[in-house]
Amino acid sequence: MEQNEDTILDVLERFDSLWEQRMTLGRLPAVLLADALAATAAEVLDADGVGITVLAGNRLRVPIGASGPVASAAERLQFTVGDGPCFRVFDDRHTALFNGSALDEQFPTFFDGLTRHTPFRSIVATPLGMSRPWGMLDAYHRSSHPDDAAPSVRAIGNRVTAVLTETSAVAEAIGNRPDPDYKAPWDDRMHVWQATGMTGLALDVDMSNALALLRGAAFSAEMDIDELAAEIIAGTRNPRDLVDAD
Repeated sequence: MEQNEDTILDVLERFDSLWEQRMTLGRLPAVLLADALAATAAEVLDADGVGITVLAGNRLRVPIGASGPVASAAERLQFTVGDGPCFRVFDDRHTALFNGSALDEQFPTFFDGLTRHTPFRSIVATPLGMSRPWGMLDAYHRSSHPDDAAPSVRAIGNRVTAVLTETSAVAEAIGNRPDPDYKAPWDDRMHVWQATGMTGLALDVDMSNALALLRGAAFSAEMDIDELAAEIIAGTRNPRDLVDAD
């Protein structure tokens, strides 16, 4: 049964209250903002995990946040396999519940990895970006047949969209630009976010650990972290080399 309006409003009120509490604790580095958003979303949705991804560069989908290590691993798995609900909802532009049977039938390789490496057995996925999606939010559940929380997930996805698009680096990266060569002053900072996601994928670590590796490698090489991020995105620096550099 689809959730009623009162249920959705309650979820939104809880999200707003919890997010306000988290923000009073101090300003987060932009690169870790999505982790906090995912943790907040997981709590109010009663999900067992939440992951957030964005579309960067030439249709490169990069995980930028997760509510915890297991959700982070599930997000990386979709990108390792190259298939999964987040790809589907991005292309279809609508929120959808994928129970265990649907995951097994539609994404067998991904579901096999999900069952072997995580406790998750179903996913509710929603696009971020309203009419022009630029990212995705996945709510993971241990149950193979959870209640259909798609309306609440969609509503929280809209809240997450609003927060991220108010972050200048994200808004400029995903929004309309005057021309293809336009470069905003905070583009380099967005590159750090993208490089952190790429490092997490390459090394199978979450965003916090990937960012720590970037910082350590940049410090050891006497580089600015923006410069190191640019090298990783350009392909002139292999993220796996950061383990030795740290």
